[in-house]
Amino acid sequence: MVTMNRITRRLIRGRKLTIQINDKGEPYGKAAKEMQSYIGVLARTKIPIVTSDWREVDPDEKQKIWESIQDAYVIPKECKKLVITSAANKWREFKSKLTNKYIIPYMDTPELLENPPDDYRCVKKADWDIFVADRISEKFQWFV
Repeated sequence: MVTMNRITRRLIRGRKLTIQINDKGEPYGKAAKEMQSYIGVLARTKIPIVTSDWREVDPDEKQKIWESIQDAYVIPKECKKLVITSAANKWREFKSKLTNKYIIPYMDTPELLENPPDDYRCVKKADWDIFVADRISEKFQWFV
């Protein structure tokens, strides 16, 4: 969330960092690294964990992530797909982290699964309850 504060201050001042692109069309450098962190924050805070598949995410929500990146950075339009793909990957990694670090180790102590982790206050309690129920279900456990 430190990145978020830094970016918010820049947004208030109307300043944008320019993203450098290599000859393969890939962002690189310090600003690109910060942007990747910001994409993760946006994915975690804007896309509910109860959505089962990235393809089910409303295109308008994906567009909002792209627009948030454009608000904070000078980045070529050609990078939109790369940004959205990165958001998808970070969102899936977030759900996996929640499952492996905050749910599976505590399946035998359900009282510890009653609330979202303090580290992730962006997760709504109702969404957390649905997510936990799905992750501890026999159907999900069969895949693990």
